[in-house]
Amino acid sequence: MAVLAAMLPAAKAAEGEPPAARELLADMAAAYQQHSFSGRFIYMRAGRVSTLALERAVIDGEVYERVSRLQGPAHEVIRNNGRTVSVHPDDSSTLLSSSDGIASFRFNDRKDIPEQYAARLGGAGRVAGRPAWRLRLEPRDGYRYGYRLWLDQQSHLVLKSEVLNGRNGALERVEFLSLNLNPGLERKHFALPEDAGKAWSAESEDEDAGPQIEPGWLPEGFAMATRDHHRIQGRTGVLHSATYSDGLATFTLFVEPASSAKPDGNLRRKGPTVVLARPLRQARRSFVTTLVGEVPADTARRVLKHVSLETRGD
Repeated sequence: MAVLAAMLPAAKAAEGEPPAARELLADMAAAYQQHSFSGRFIYMRAGRVSTLALERAVIDGEVYERVSRLQGPAHEVIRNNGRTVSVHPDDSSTLLSSSDGIASFRFNDRKDIPEQYAARLGGAGRVAGRPAWRLRLEPRDGYRYGYRLWLDQQSHLVLKSEVLNGRNGALERVEFLSLNLNPGLERKHFALPEDAGKAWSAESEDEDAGPQIEPGWLPEGFAMATRDHHRIQGRTGVLHSATYSDGLATFTLFVEPASSAKPDGNLRRKGPTVVLARPLRQARRSFVTTLVGEVPADTARRVLKHVSLETRGD
């Protein structure tokens, strides 16, 4: 993460007439859900820079993605027919949660951006040799970060994005170096390893028996996007998760038996991503709940503080 959806705005752009900011945001979300494309991009976070390649195809309504690291040990993340698999340098693989997609480009499958962001068009720019519209998204509250976006004038795909802290400093930057809107990708380009998913396996009976995550408080504009459950090889019990998004920001709540993890209560931060865990007792059982996502630290603490669990039979 449209050709028909973006035809009218693209025509306006060609004539030098920028679309309205909210219209452009809607086109951005639609473009990412409908375009096939490939390109190379840089990813900067916490003082580190990575160069990666992205291939994305929408085939018969199904989304396929492959992100490959271009320097250092080989590493890929492949999304194929609803499964997301991490392929490690030793060719082993891990089945990820469906919420662990390629977050920098997914925009979380929502078709709108909530009113908790003020959108302002900043004029024309240029990224990867392509004309772009500059767009600023400023949060109306302190529960989320701001964003600077550069959208391709032809396709309305995001060519560059920055996650901003309260002082307008970039916590994270993703920037395309090249973009191909006609990559000719087929399903075979996204083939999964034969042993994909052996490290994690989902089991429906565990889902029925496990705890249901219930956030007692969410910032306005956030809604649940996905739920998952996995049994992790070598660890006790099942890891349940629920992902919440406002269309740009995303965080995931995980819950697992306390015997599988021992939280120290410390918040960890890397760029815009925070990780915070706390113990929780429910129905005379001990669990650990963990929040991982791109939200400010105070938001993470407040969400986690109000999380409760509903277990089968409650």
